[in-house]
Amino acid sequence: MNKERLELLEWYVQFAQLKLDELKPGDRAKLSIEAGENLFPSVELEQLGIPIEILKEQAKEKEIRFPGGKIKVPSSFRDWALNLPQKDTKEFWNLISHLQEVIQNTLLTLLGPYTEKDGTKYLGLGSLNFAGETQFQISGEENVFKFFYIPLSKTHGEYVELKLYRLMDGLPTTTIMKCPGCDGYFINTSLRIKKFCSSKCMWKVNAQKKRDELKKNPKEYKAYLEKQKERMSKKYDKEIGDKLGKNVKRKKRKGV
Repeated sequence: MNKERLELLEWYVQFAQLKLDELKPGDRAKLSIEAGENLFPSVELEQLGIPIEILKEQAKEKEIRFPGGKIKVPSSFRDWALNLPQKDTKEFWNLISHLQEVIQNTLLTLLGPYTEKDGTKYLGLGSLNFAGETQFQISGEENVFKFFYIPLSKTHGEYVELKLYRLMDGLPTTTIMKCPGCDGYFINTSLRIKKFCSSKCMWKVNAQKKRDELKKNPKEYKAYLEKQKERMSKKYDKEIGDKLGKNVKRKKRKGV
């Protein structure tokens, strides 16, 4: 788990244990700011370049236009995300109290109890539903939480596209690369930039670059070809000699 994800989880656990009605003015103001970042979708929307103000302006439209393009926003999301109460109002703190209760209940859910089935521990409530659709199940197999998401998509194509995107979550942006040597895709999970899929492709591209550069000078290019021909001939003789167990010298033909 990365640092940011762990810090957010710790915040949720601490928030669930706060006594909201006993907060001092300073702590109340601090919670008001942190709640805006951790309990509401404004941060995710701004990461997409969609300030909440733009969404409010286009609240009745199915597609929201923003600097990076446009995105479809379900009406169910707009109903609650675009109608958040103003900070420091009674409605705002009622919502904060409600969300605290939701988090408390979720933490209780994650504590168990579990039911055994085929050697796997499953949370007693079974499947979890969101927006009327089954989204995932939770098990505690091997003492590790495992969330089994059900891929609710309209088409098979959407399913594999979403699955690929989820596989990429958290990986470096240089994970998927295309090799200029063979024009094939390869995976690079390190932060170090890797241009080629193999040393063979790297040598191939570099050799081609060298030939293209030498072609600008016919005399140098001809000498290069002769040298390459001689090198390949020696390599061939050595390979044949190794197979026969003796040195092989190729006889020169007349005129060669």
